[in-house]
Amino acid sequence: MITILFLGLIVASGGFLSSCTGQPLAPPLEHPHFLLNMPKATLLNCADMPSQEITVSAHVKQLKYYREQSMLNESLIVSKSSTPGRHHGCWARILLEDDKVTGVEYLPVPEGSTNNLCEEIFTDCVPNR
Repeated sequence: MITILFLGLIVASGGFLSSCTGQPLAPPLEHPHFLLNMPKATLLNCADMPSQEITVSAHVKQLKYYREQSMLNESLIVSKSSTPGRHHGCWARILLEDDKVTGVEYLPVPEGSTNNLCEEIFTDCVPNR
């Protein structure tokens, strides 16, 4: 009887802890198409400064943005300590031609993972949101 109670307590507390450590997902953006043809000044106003700006040629630039998941959301609570989880982030590459967005690429970290961290960078850029 005590064993069953103990196992029930472990299962219940495990469910509670896992619900606290998960990050609530923001509603997904339709697709980064709304960024296409956006002027550079507008993009910088709604998405802040990029992590890196690369000049490809006189008329072409690439902006790189990076967003990573909070370290708190990546650690797993075990007993009285925590163990690090797998690191998650996302690179967003924006191609500008003549100071207008002509391409958008999201590169999640680790590769192949599904997260909406890149979308969070541009949430304030979505029209009517």
